Amino acid sequence: MVFYIYKIKNVNYIGSTNNINRRCINHKERCWGKSCKNYHCSVYQYIRKKNIDIELEILFCYNGNCSYKTQRLVEQYYINKYDSKNNGLNSDDAFCNRIKYLKQYRQENKDKMKLYYEKNKGKLINRAKKYYQINKERIEKAKKIRWEKNKEKRKKKINCPICKSLIRKYCLKAHQKTKKCLKIKNSNISQNEIDFKYNQTAYNEEGEFMNWY
Repeated sequence: MVFYIYKIKNVNYIGSTNNINRRCINHKERCWGKSCKNYHCSVYQYIRKKNIDIELEILFCYNGNCSYKTQRLVEQYYINKYDSKNNGLNSDDAFCNRIKYLKQYRQENKDKMKLYYEKNKGKLINRAKKYYQINKERIEKAKKIRWEKNKEKRKKKINCPICKSLIRKYCLKAHQKTKKCLKIKNSNISQNEIDFKYNQTAYNEEGEFMNWY
């Protein structure tokens, strides 16, 4: 596999491609083709405004076996090096932590997502059911693999930070919604008192865990 990291000459824009000549032609088509969906991108607006002739300058070339993720990481390295997102014309990062990005996106768009769900609730439920029926075998197989993989983790027990009950770690959130835990949480007992009572009576003489409330 061959891939190139390139910079558009006279423009602070970094990209990657497996075919440098074809990529150059694509940039020209997107920049000057008014019917192209990318026509209004900031990088092409800048090129048209400055009347720049699009040429690609190769910054890095790799010829060997590597994953697509590696290619994007290398591209991100050069985006950071040239600061082409903050002080250039790259609108997005080449690589980002997907989980972190989705978490941030959900937090920033919580109200919009809630409104969208309420408007399209029936459609979304039907779509999810249809997807499950089509992919039922694959989904169930993946669930079974995850279950086996995390079998030992599910056995791990911790003390609830609120009421000090000994519970399985993965049950913590559910436990903290129980009457028993909420009673302690909403009582006038301070956390110091809970810690003191727990330390005094948490275990009996045989070393078995005991709930003091």
